[in-house]
Amino acid sequence: VLLSSNGRKILREKPQITSDLIKHRTFLSGTLGAEYQNFLIRHNVSPDCRSPSKSDCFRDDEIRYLVERYRQIHDFSHVLCGRGITVPDEIALKVFEASQFATPISALAAGAMVIRCPPSQWKPIPSLLIHHWNLGKVIPFVLTIPFEDKLETPLAQL
Repeated sequence: VLLSSNGRKILREKPQITSDLIKHRTFLSGTLGAEYQNFLIRHNVSPDCRSPSKSDCFRDDEIRYLVERYRQIHDFSHVLCGRGITVPDEIALKVFEASQFATPISALAAGAMVIRCPPSQWKPIPSLLIHHWNLGKVIPFVLTIPFEDKLETPLAQL
């Protein structure tokens, strides 16, 4: 995060993703803002619906904020990756995160989620894993994307 000017700006300003970000706004079709709004409506979720994080266990303020930011941008990651909220979609997202963050916890979470996945949904998983691993390597590091400033940007440009 510190290697990116956007990441340093995010750490300095500590923006918060809440429903106020998109409330009463209209975005052009195909923009990040429009796709994000559509995702939230389609899946009946809100940036405000997440349970409080346990980030208070971290002593470092920057780490605490990054843990919170990671949770807040989760739905933007769904939009960037073109995934819904099914178990295979969440597995694909965890693989994307493992590729981006290079942490074993995301890979372990993806593996654990496969166990929860109904066998009837297993067929697309191998191709999803490969695709989202590769996607994680070409999309800019999500913690350094200033989503708040990119809502008017066409999704294809991100």
